[in-house]
This record gives sequence, C-alpha cells and structure tokens, in this order.
Amino acid sequence: MRVNRAVRVFLGIILLAIFSFYSYNRYVTSPKSSDFDSGDFIFVYSDIRDMLEKGESIEDRYPELADKYYELYGIEAESASEIPAEEAAPAEEPVVVEEITVMPEEPEQPESDLPQIDLADWKYMLVNASHPLDGSYAPPEIVNVSPSQCPVDSRIQTDLEAFLQGCTDAGLPVYLSSGYRAYSEQDYLFQRKLGQGYTYEGASTIVAPPGTSEHQTGLACDITDVYRESKSWETLEPTATFQWLNEHCAEYGFILRYPKEKSGLYYDGSALQTITGIVYEPWHFRYVGVEAATYMKEHDLCLEEFIALYQ
Repeated sequence: MRVNRAVRVFLGIILLAIFSFYSYNRYVTSPKSSDFDSGDFIFVYSDIRDMLEKGESIEDRYPELADKYYELYGIEAESASEIPAEEAAPAEEPVVVEEITVMPEEPEQPESDLPQIDLADWKYMLVNASHPLDGSYAPPEIVNVSPSQCPVDSRIQTDLEAFLQGCTDAGLPVYLSSGYRAYSEQDYLFQRKLGQGYTYEGASTIVAPPGTSEHQTGLACDITDVYRESKSWETLEPTATFQWLNEHCAEYGFILRYPKEKSGLYYDGSALQTITGIVYEPWHFRYVGVEAATYMKEHDLCLEEFIALYQ
C-alpha cells in the first residue's frame, strides 16, 4: 500500500515536470508583441492570433513580415512559387512614337543680284556669228536721231538722245553714225572688205558678215567725238568723249558692245582672248536697258557672257 503511494507520488512529479517543461518551451517559442514593436513591424500581437485562428496567411495581411514570421516559428520559408507576391503592376503598353523625318533646313542662299529678265525681250537680242538674223529682219519702226539723222530702232530713241545730251552737257563733242543697216548694206560692206584682200575669217573680225551684224537690229550705233571717215581704236580710245561715254553708258541703258578684253583681235592683228569674235571697237554702243547694262558694267561682262548666265 505504501509502495503504491510512493509510485503515485513519483509519477505525479514526473507529469508535473513534463507539463512544466512543455509550458516553458511554448512560452519561449511563441511570438510576442515585443518582437514586433518597432520600425516597420509595429502591430498588435492579438492580430496574429486572430489571423492564425481564422486560417489566414500572414502574407495576406502582413506580407512585409513573412520572413520574421518564419524566423520566430523556426520554419523554412515557403518557396517563391508558394509565397503570394504583391500583385504585379500591369505591364505598360509600349508607346509607339510615330517617326517623323525632319529635313534639315537648307542654308539660306544669298539673294542674287542677277536681273530678273525675259531673254525673249527685244532688248536682249543676241546677234553674232552663232546667232544670225534673217535677211528680211528690220526694226518695227525706224526713226532718225539728230543732229546727224542716224537711223535707229524707235524704241531706243529717248534713251539714246538722253545719252548724247549727257555727253554734250559734260562739255564734250559727240557725233552719231552707223545706226541701222539693212542686210543688203551689210553684205556690200563685207564684200568690199573681201575685195581688199582679206580672207573670210579676217574680214569677219572687222566687218560682220551679213545677218551677223548688230547694226541690222537698229539697237546699236557708232558714237564718236567728231565725224571720222575711218575709225581706229588707237585714235578713239584716248579721247575724252570715249572716256565719258564708256563711264556713263550704263546709266542710259547702253553697253560698250565689243570691249578690249573680250573682242579677239586688234586691227593690227595681235591676238586677244575672243568672246565676241569682233575686234575691239571703242565706238560701238548697244542698247540693252538700264538694268542689264548696269549689271554688265559692274561685273565686267559682254553680252554673250551675260546671256550665258541665264542658260
């Protein structure tokens, strides 16, 4: 009887020890509010208990505490596939940017001072060996300009008379000759030159063959200081009249048609670069209008060079 009582006491002590160990171990391993009382982990401990009792996942309510939860309970974290991740933000639709080709602006071109003219206008009629006139051509109207009654195209009369008057007003003598010549008259002059022993090529540099003379246009004439039966550049170039005419001709719409630097040959036969194909004639002035004449004067151009700028 005494033995049984001793056994019962011993067993009671054993059970009490087991219960005490169990209670202590659960206390030590259970999460406490102090474990979550600072920083990003502040919350009421009872919330965890309620959450666990309801079977909710800690990740659902406190996803940021999942790792601490696993650490406190001493269990391994679930695999990444099992841990609910924050709902990913929907992928943004790619922005399609319409490609726009922007052409670079062309550098601004400097404005050309080349006159805006119509080469078909009568003032710019080009007559030379490459651009002959028909034998029947004549100006629409011919007038005689005083004091020598020189025939010219009536369209240049006003400017020609002003040109002559300007020279007179400068105190210089001026004489007008050899204006309009018909095709037949030009042919006579050319044949006469051939009769003097010139070759066709040689005669052509002195007297234009019929159809290639500017005199047939009525837009050109010979202007000298006094009447001269024969003309030579050596005697005319030094005169004050020529110097004034050459300097001021553009103001009245005229150009020196066969300038020295463009005209091929002197009368003495010495060679120069030829553009006009006619010898230097410091008496032959041609009407082209003030605009074109001014440009040609400023840029040292003969009529062939000026017209080439438009082609």
